[in-house]
Amino acid sequence: MRIGILSCVIALSLLALACSSNRGDPISPGGGGSLSPGAGRANLAVVDSNRYKASQVFFEDIRSHFTKAIAGISTFSDTSQSVRILGNHNGYALVAAIHPDGTSTDTTSAPDVEVEYINFYSDTGKLFYVGTLELYGEWRRTGGVDRLHSFDIKGTVDVSGDYACQLTFEAFRMALDSNGQVLDMLAAIEAGPTYSLPHFGTVVITSGSQSYRFSPYLFDYGPD
Repeated sequence: MRIGILSCVIALSLLALACSSNRGDPISPGGGGSLSPGAGRANLAVVDSNRYKASQVFFEDIRSHFTKAIAGISTFSDTSQSVRILGNHNGYALVAAIHPDGTSTDTTSAPDVEVEYINFYSDTGKLFYVGTLELYGEWRRTGGVDRLHSFDIKGTVDVSGDYACQLTFEAFRMALDSNGQVLDMLAAIEAGPTYSLPHFGTVVITSGSQSYRFSPYLFDYGPD
């Protein structure tokens, strides 16, 4: 009986390894692999043909995480303490103000924050994050409403779920629309260059054996 159970365990392990190797296990750069709650989703590798589509999804997720992080930390008067926020589907994040002592030189209406994603944080159940990002927002009041005017990101996260990759932001500035939401990059690419999008920093996407280091908004500058 024990031999039979052992044989089943070995067979299942070999099957898991075979499935992993067939897809190139693109989660592996982040150490998530089959342990990630997103392992049951598509875990598409990010390649040249879908990197803009994938980036749009990542940007929208992280922009929403920033809103949630700000809401969480603003409920506490002591910004020197980390605040735990729960994912809607999995994991949690530890949020801390980057300048808790008030040394920030900006005049934003909310603090810049460091977000540490733990236990495969997910708000959507489609993408799961592990790692740490620094999120810097500049806010402006228009029409009596504070809107995010610029949004800079630094740090590295591992992503699994609908896509699987390691995502690094090198002092990257995200493009926002007039309401402070993520610009629809795919529509902007279709419309052609406007010469108005930010061109600060880069994004590095490593998925399987492929790695892309690029500025997502370079198209806005037209042909060389």
